Amino acid sequence: MCKKILSVFIAVLMVASMATVAITSVSAAEPSFSGGTIYWECPWDVAKQAYCHVYGTTGEELAEWQTTDEKMTKVEGNLWSYDVPAGPYDQVIFSIDTGVQTYDLVMTDANIGDTAVTEKDNKIENPMDSNKSASRTTWTKDKTYGPHLAITSIGNIVGETLAPTESPAAFVATFIKNYYPTQPQYVTEEVLSAAMEKAGTTGADVVAELETYSDFTQLEEVKPLLGVTDDAGSDNNDTNTDNNGDDNAAAGNTNNTSNNSTGGTRNNNSTTSTTSSGTTTTGDSTPYVVLGIVLVAALGVAIIAAKKKAAE
Repeated sequence: MCKKILSVFIAVLMVASMATVAITSVSAAEPSFSGGTIYWECPWDVAKQAYCHVYGTTGEELAEWQTTDEKMTKVEGNLWSYDVPAGPYDQVIFSIDTGVQTYDLVMTDANIGDTAVTEKDNKIENPMDSNKSASRTTWTKDKTYGPHLAITSIGNIVGETLAPTESPAAFVATFIKNYYPTQPQYVTEEVLSAAMEKAGTTGADVVAELETYSDFTQLEEVKPLLGVTDDAGSDNNDTNTDNNGDDNAAAGNTNNTSNNSTGGTRNNNSTTSTTSSGTTTTGDSTPYVVLGIVLVAALGVAIIAAKKKAAE
C-alpha cells in the first residue's frame, strides 16, 4: 500500500513539474546566442592582452571581468579573436590590460565571424557613471545592431540600438521607474521625448508598461511628461435654435464628449554619449505558486491514504 501511495505521489510531482515548465515557457523572450567566434580590431598598440566580456541584457555574464576566461587570442597585428559559447548573451565589451574598454556593443548570431572595430577617440558616456566614458565600437559586416541604446544616470540618451529582445516601451519605463522616485530632475519631458523617439515607442505604450509595475506609485505625475493626458470628459451646453426660432436651451440639451488618452513624442536635439548598461527583469512567480499548491494537495492525499490504511 505504501508503495502505491509513493507511486501516486511521484506521479503528481511529475505532472506538477510539467505544468511549471508549460507556464514558464510562455514568458518573455530572452537573449540567445548560438555560439561562434568573434573578432576585435584593437585600436590601442600598447595592448599586451585583450579581453572579451560577454553578457545578456537580462543579467547573465559569461565570465567575470578580465579573468582568464575572458582572455582573447591574438591572431595577427592588432586583431584578436574570442570563442563565445551558446547562451543567453546579446552584448559584448572589449578591453585591454591597461584598463581601457569599449562601449557596450549589441551582438547577435549575425555577428558570428564578424569583426568589431573601435573608434578610440569617439567617446560615449557611461550610463551608470557619467564621469566615465568608453570608445564607440561597431561591427564591420553586419551593422544592424550597434552601440547599445541607454539613458544615462543624468538623463542623456546614448548609444544607438536596443538588443533584439528588448522592449522599446520597457526601455523608457525602466528609466522612469529607477530614477523618477529619487532623482526626478533627470526625468524631464525633453529627456523622455528624445528617448521615445530614439527607441521607437509612444507615451501611451510607456504608460501601459508602467501600469504593470506594482511598486511604481507615481504614474499620474509622469503621464504629462510622456505627453499622455486623461480627460474624463466635459459637458458642452450648447444652445441650439431651429429654423423656426424655437429655443431648445430650456430643454437642457447637453453634448457629452470625452477624450481618449493619447501619447505623443516630440523631436529633441539634445546630444549625448554612452556606455555599459545593464537591465534586469523580474521573473513570474506564478509557476512556483502552482507547484506549491499541487505539492500540498498531493501530500494531503498521501497522508489521508496512509491514515485510512492504518485504520483498516
